[in-house]
Amino acid sequence: MLWIDEPADAHLAYRLTTTASAPVVNACVSAVAENADYIAVRQRLRVVGAVERFVILPKRRYQPMADTASIVIGPLSAAQYAQAASRLALPALTPVGVPDVCNGASRLYGGL
Repeated sequence: MLWIDEPADAHLAYRLTTTASAPVVNACVSAVAENADYIAVRQRLRVVGAVERFVILPKRRYQPMADTASIVIGPLSAAQYAQAASRLALPALTPVGVPDVCNGASRLYGGL
């Protein structure tokens, strides 16, 4: 199960047990989109002036603790993400997190 954790430090993680998870995309995840096959995140790095980047993961091929470099799509620019999201039929990104954390986000999105 892929999920967003910690509203003040939103990151994408894979829940291993009720008390343990494996990181997938580090903070600061500021938006998420998903369909039956993919989950996508917008990440805002904690660096002044950093541009947003986007990552897409195939849900059924992801395995925690495995090398995922060959299955991850990204990091992508906004333009690259728009093209990939259209091709993969991803819905619009939904904001996550706490406002003004990592240069802006808006609310927690859980249960992915």
